[in-house]
Amino acid sequence: MVRISYSVSTDLTSLEEIKKRIKEIGIALGLYISYEDKEWLPSKNWKWCHMWFTSTNMSLNIDIYELAIRGQIVIHFFLDAAENIIEDFSKIVEEDIVFYFGSKVIGSKETILSEVNVEAYRHLNTLENTLRCCIESKMKNAYGDKWLEQVPKDIVTKWKNRMEEEKKIRWIEVSPSLIAYSDFVDVKLIIEQPENWENYFKDIFGRKKEIIVGRLVELEQIRNKIAHSRSLSINEFSKFKSYCDEIIKCIKV
Repeated sequence: MVRISYSVSTDLTSLEEIKKRIKEIGIALGLYISYEDKEWLPSKNWKWCHMWFTSTNMSLNIDIYELAIRGQIVIHFFLDAAENIIEDFSKIVEEDIVFYFGSKVIGSKETILSEVNVEAYRHLNTLENTLRCCIESKMKNAYGDKWLEQVPKDIVTKWKNRMEEEKKIRWIEVSPSLIAYSDFVDVKLIIEQPENWENYFKDIFGRKKEIIVGRLVELEQIRNKIAHSRSLSINEFSKFKSYCDEIIKCIKV
């Protein structure tokens, strides 16, 4: 399941009218109402109300807040759905919000996709550094300080050049580890080298080499979009996160 969230402000003041329009959105999505608060629930700085709609492959949670300080009503929509339908239905939700409430969506699709890229970058950073540490640890255990001799010379030269270029920039702190200057392609090439795979990585991933290398190839394509600030689709992010989690879990076991 994948989650999409939207927030809107509305000039409507009647809770019953707001709930009526939310129910119309639920019907448009083919959902059934599973729960609703009958009236406002008090809190310190606001009143709020919760509604919940479900179907076999989707759920829609709505929190309605009346903010006492700002004198404003804000509605938060949380749509959870199977990844193969989330984009189509999120578009319907967004259009219905604008239609039924006549107000600008605070969390627009563009904003949400931007948040997706930020989250994807976090996963990418974790994955790349986990793979680097894994490679360095395994090969250092076997070869000590001479482990870099087992890495193709052109790759090591590239890393050294990057480190030297960074040293020229006075306000940048240079990493003490040479592998920190590797890129995703380097990491994949080191892992898939026949001798490295048999000696160090086969036991970690515990499955066919072709499958893991295939995962890394797919990750590389999505990784390039993230690195160059091109927006990922929800489906791309879902696949990217799933593959990242799978590989990191193998390494940390």
